[in-house]
Amino acid sequence: MNAHRPGQDRPGVRGLSVFTGSVAVIVLVGLTALAACSSNDRVADPETGATGSASSTGSTAPSSTTPPVIVAAARPSGAADPGTAEWYQGPAPDGHRVTLGVYRPVGRPKGTVMILNGADGLRRQYEDLAARFSARGYIAVVGCWYDKSAASRAPDAIDCPNGPAWKGMNAASVADVDALVAAIRDVPGVDAEQIVLVGHSAGGGVALLRAGLENTNEPVVSSSGLLARTPGSSATDLYAIDHAATIRVPVFVIHGTADPICPLEQAQTFVAALTRAGNPPKTLYLDAPANHAFPFQGEACGDDPAIALSDRYVREVVDWMATLPSRNGRR
Repeated sequence: MNAHRPGQDRPGVRGLSVFTGSVAVIVLVGLTALAACSSNDRVADPETGATGSASSTGSTAPSSTTPPVIVAAARPSGAADPGTAEWYQGPAPDGHRVTLGVYRPVGRPKGTVMILNGADGLRRQYEDLAARFSARGYIAVVGCWYDKSAASRAPDAIDCPNGPAWKGMNAASVADVDALVAAIRDVPGVDAEQIVLVGHSAGGGVALLRAGLENTNEPVVSSSGLLARTPGSSATDLYAIDHAATIRVPVFVIHGTADPICPLEQAQTFVAALTRAGNPPKTLYLDAPANHAFPFQGEACGDDPAIALSDRYVREVVDWMATLPSRNGRR
């Protein structure tokens, strides 16, 4: 038998060395990838600027291998000062950005309310509405689905830096709302399966148009909704009433009987079309003094003088949301 010489591999030792080296390479590559994923999955705290893992807060945002859609943003000009919202920005079509403010409830949220403003643009009155929803246990979000032109902004307007332009009631506006919904899904703590779109006027109209044009699953509340063509409509405008047959999500239509901007007949005709399509919505028609802006009116309800119209609106929406079937196995 030949003696083993120094430097000569014993039987099996060389194979073991190759195997051990391969394992080391695999472990090193895995640790590098894990570090990269952890870096991509961190969202800046809007108050301190520090970063933390979005997944640790219960977010149902894209997986940790995907960079966050949103980035923390400074409070935009015109927003409540000092304010209690977290502010973020996310990408929108054509290089624009959507801006959103997030109001959080005390304790575990019941879901998320996305408030879509009307043709008056994003205003502090929508922030106030968000605060009232958060006081009822919901994460409430206000956001710019379009940037109101400076020439026609309300005195309490909130800036939307590099926001999408107003495109009318059409598929292009729906794409801007899609960008806003995608940004909301990325907010830490938001359950993407428990988002309800709450739209006022044109905001209600575009939310329902989106439900008719796309395979969405977010329930929709429409207050004073712009649901059909009016004398000032563009020839290229699209409206929810023409797509009622393809709306499959739960819908709550709330409208004033004396609305001077979006006539009650719009809501009634839309409700009839949705009912014929097999998706009867919940409805609430409010008598005077309710007008087009009843979600923000402090006057007492005509049929319930013990409560302001603004509070009645929030109560009705919250009660309806509590009846919605769970989309992820929990309420």
